[in-house]
Amino acid sequence: MRDQRSTSKGQHCDLLSIAQPGGVVQTGPQLHYGASALLDREVHYALCVQLPPCRKYDTVILLPGIHHTRKSNAMTSHDLIEAAAELLNRFSRPATEQDPKVVWQEVLAWLVQKTNAAGGWLRLPTPASLTVTQGALDKASLTHLASWTSEVELTRDSEAEIRQVADLRLLCMVTRNDNLQPTALVALGFAVNEMPTEEAGAHLQAALQALSTIMRQASALENTQLRLSRFQHLYEVGQAISSTLDLDQVLKQSTERVTEVLRAEASTLMLIDEATRELVFKISAGPAEAILREQRMPIDKGIAGWVATHGEPIIISDVTSDNRFYIQIDHMSGFRTRSIMAIPLQVKGKTIGVIEVINKVGGGSFTADDEQWLSILSPLIAAAIDNARLFSALRDEHDRIILAEEQVRHELARDLHDGPAQILAALILNIDMARRQLAIGPEKMATELNFLDSLAQQANQEVRDLLFGLRPLALESHGLTTALTQLAERQGSHSKYKIHLDVMDVADKMIDPRVANTLFVIAQEALNNVQKHADARNVWLKLKSSAEVLWVEVSDDGVGFNVPLVDASYSQRGSFGLLNMRERARLIDARTTIVSPPPGAATGAQVRVEVPMERARRVI
Repeated sequence: MRDQRSTSKGQHCDLLSIAQPGGVVQTGPQLHYGASALLDREVHYALCVQLPPCRKYDTVILLPGIHHTRKSNAMTSHDLIEAAAELLNRFSRPATEQDPKVVWQEVLAWLVQKTNAAGGWLRLPTPASLTVTQGALDKASLTHLASWTSEVELTRDSEAEIRQVADLRLLCMVTRNDNLQPTALVALGFAVNEMPTEEAGAHLQAALQALSTIMRQASALENTQLRLSRFQHLYEVGQAISSTLDLDQVLKQSTERVTEVLRAEASTLMLIDEATRELVFKISAGPAEAILREQRMPIDKGIAGWVATHGEPIIISDVTSDNRFYIQIDHMSGFRTRSIMAIPLQVKGKTIGVIEVINKVGGGSFTADDEQWLSILSPLIAAAIDNARLFSALRDEHDRIILAEEQVRHELARDLHDGPAQILAALILNIDMARRQLAIGPEKMATELNFLDSLAQQANQEVRDLLFGLRPLALESHGLTTALTQLAERQGSHSKYKIHLDVMDVADKMIDPRVANTLFVIAQEALNNVQKHADARNVWLKLKSSAEVLWVEVSDDGVGFNVPLVDASYSQRGSFGLLNMRERARLIDARTTIVSPPPGAATGAQVRVEVPMERARRVI
């Protein structure tokens, strides 16, 4: 930066080569200070403040031009300008690296000592009001300064001024931001004979303003760097959780990164169990992670429960003052919770869980910026959880389909072995016997041929029954009503129980073929289960519809069974009948109800499948 100023005699001062009287240039790690002679008895001063190179910017403060008589030995402008330069040299780096409150308090103590003031006073209006005193300032001075504070906040004046209060003279200085709002108010109290000139006070005021500017710029840069860092973390978390479809890995990576970025002592990710209406601690990061994993709490308890039920984020600075805090978790884990920030995890407007961060490292509370960052991240986490769940469900569905196909193959092999294969073997044996009988005499051939004919007819019927079970042609050609009627006739013809058929005309042409096929297969599976396990005398097969639903129901008066026990034992059993029914129904958005005994009955079981009519209708 190059700045040339003209004097009344037409001379110029080049501030690129400023030198202190005597030819000595003062420099510091962040400050260049000097004076350039204009005339034999006059000097101009400049303060050039350069932040560290990594900060990417400079601040140059040109102090007001003054006239200084070198022969004066009193503490005037020259003495104060040196103090101002030293102040900036001493505090410019801390101003970029430390808490502004701490820096300002150190500045006040240093000023009181350096200027031999009787006392000092400091007030920081924002963001939280802070007032500090140093040395001896009487009550009258403090009262006056409180009044001056009100004046400063109402005006935009930034000039230093001297005020007389009792036996003290107060040098009052104020620094302001770009909006002219006060950022710091500083006052130094002097005895009357030790008071520097107003001109000297102006230089000290300029130095304080420079320091304030450095602090604001450093704070702004720090906030910018923090935001950039958090956006970088946001990108990294998004990349990490989208790189895997393993649910536990997604949860672990999300929780660990949130704990790190928000500088929390611990964090937990809880998912809602819709069946039990509980929050389940899926992943925890922190001292109690091993204890908390898979623990449960009621969804209407605790701060997390409030967030889960209300779907809103929350910050609690002191949990002991909030009656929603569920202290039982602390008792169980041995961890002491002081503050909490909790954000709901939502997919398509539905809350699926809650992520909590607990206790800011170093004390303090979580901030609105913390909440904003986590609120941006939470939809990514929720979507990743949902995707991982869908992938897991798809993988399980794939495994179930393979098992179901294997089961169908085994059943088909068994049915072929027990039915047509046995008949064909008998047929072959009797053909051989007929051949021998023919060699002895043809008179008994009619009896053998009749028997062979009956065997062939039986084999043909069993093959047709198998084909009907695998692909009922009546369902394709005549619809669900006819197919269920034929199913009841076939089952009743070779079963011990009596089938009571109650079907109504459901406008088969309007029913989606996939829905019709699924309902038929479920009814067929239910009838097979009755035949194998129920020992029933009567079976009722119903097909009904209303304006809202289409439903199929199979019920019996047999021995019944324990539905929850059967559901829980599928992993140890080789049959998946009820599970297959439910999965098939789910694919057509149907609701399956399996009870034993049926409502109003003492024994038996009932399977009912209801399809919303809007789903059951054929898409035209």
